[in-house]
Order: sequence, then C-alpha cells, then structure tokens
Amino acid sequence: MGHAGGICQFCLGRDQRPRCLQCGEISKGKHDTICARCGASLHPERDVRARRRHYARKITDNPVPTVLLAVLMVIVVAVFLSQVIRTDDTTPEMSAFTQALATTSQHPPTQFGPQLNRSGDAAVQVAVLLAEKEIPARIRVGAPDRAISTITEVTSAWVMVETTPHLWVAGDPLTGAIMSPQEKPYYYRGWDFTTLAQFNDFMNKFSLYQQKKAAFEAANATYQQQVSSGADQSTLDAQMTLLQTDSAEEQAALDQLHQLVRDQSSLIIL
Repeated sequence: MGHAGGICQFCLGRDQRPRCLQCGEISKGKHDTICARCGASLHPERDVRARRRHYARKITDNPVPTVLLAVLMVIVVAVFLSQVIRTDDTTPEMSAFTQALATTSQHPPTQFGPQLNRSGDAAVQVAVLLAEKEIPARIRVGAPDRAISTITEVTSAWVMVETTPHLWVAGDPLTGAIMSPQEKPYYYRGWDFTTLAQFNDFMNKFSLYQQKKAAFEAANATYQQQVSSGADQSTLDAQMTLLQTDSAEEQAALDQLHQLVRDQSSLIIL
C-alpha cells in the first residue's frame, strides 16, 4: 500500500496523520502506529508483510528438516517403484515363466478335486517346465485371498520365480496370470519349498493330517450323538477309546506337518 498524489489512504490529509480503520480515530502524530482509543494497528498492511517475512525466515533459516523430508520422500518413491512388477517385462525368465503358466493353465494336470491338490499339481508342472530351461522356481503355499497364520489354513499353491535379481514374481498356475503385490498381496506371503521333493512331502503330510482330523471329528460327532441318545456306559467307553485314538493320531500328523515346515520351508510374510 502506498501514497497516491501525496495522500495515504490510511491518512486524513496531507499532514500524514493516519486514521484508525477500526474506530475512525485520527492519530495525534504521523509516526503513531497504534490507535490511542481502541489499540488497533494503524497500518495493518505492514503487520501482514512483517508476518510473511517472519515465516519466510523461519523456513529458510533452517532448511535441514525440509531437505531431509524431500530426501525421505525420494527414497520412499524409489522403493515403491522398485517393487512394482511389470507384466510386460521381456527378461528371459519372465518370458519363460509366462509361457509355462499359459501352457499349464490351458491343460491343467488335475481337473477336479480340492483347490490345493489341483493348484499343487499345476504348480509342479510349471516348476518342471522352468527347470527344463534351467530357471529356478519355488512353490509357495498359502491362501491367496486372505491372511493366514498357520500351515493348517493353507488352501492353494502357486509358483514364484526370480525374474530379475532380488525380485520374485508370483504366478497362478491355474489361471496363468502374473500376480502383482499391489493387486494381489496375499500371493506374496506363505511358505516356500525350493525343491519338488520338499513340496511333495508337504502335500503327503498335509493330506494325512486332513484325514486324521476328519476321522477325529467324525468320532467326536458319534460320541456326542451317543451321549445325547442315552447309550449305555460300555458303548460310550468304547467310543471314547476310539475318540482318544483318533485324537492322538491327528496330533501326531499335525506334529509331523509342523516339523516338515520348520525343516524344509521358509515362511515369507511381506
């Protein structure tokens, strides 16, 4: 704000005595900055400019926090971009992986049965096709649609391939699709088996555990039915003995499964 024609818009006349914008009081001297009546600033535009200069000095006087924040943001963006998987990568590993997935998904080795069995057989076929081209692969087990914490909750199997150094890509052998961690994050957590022998051992022990668990649940249901129907004590005792046997066999199968997982697989949680 300035003077136009020698008269300040905050002043009454050429004597340069400013008028208060709040109450209209004319100052006694031309150098007064505070209204004697209400205490308001006689030159509010100066206060605004002063505050702006003050805040500007606070930022520029100590630029270290701003620089550190900018560097941190650059690092975060770089890490994020490094994890983004491009499905159109043309590396030999990615090309071979995509071809193996397409071949298996078009002609899966197992058409019917539980999801884990079908996906496991298909994952083995993909791994074999990649081994023929000397491309190492891992078979991962988990639940592609949700987070799980124990091996007994596994529902499916798929294949992991290191298409570029330190970047492992997930592929579904039943659909033939490459899964990105941004869209399908649960494909990037689970238990890995580096050899087909380890994976086949897991499948055998997992199947045994499921059989023993089903047997125990059936025996328990029969025992509860006999109790509710008022069966004689000898019948209940015989059923309880069978129930205890099935429970022990289920626990033994579960222990074997956990031991296998501890010895031959690596848990991956991202």
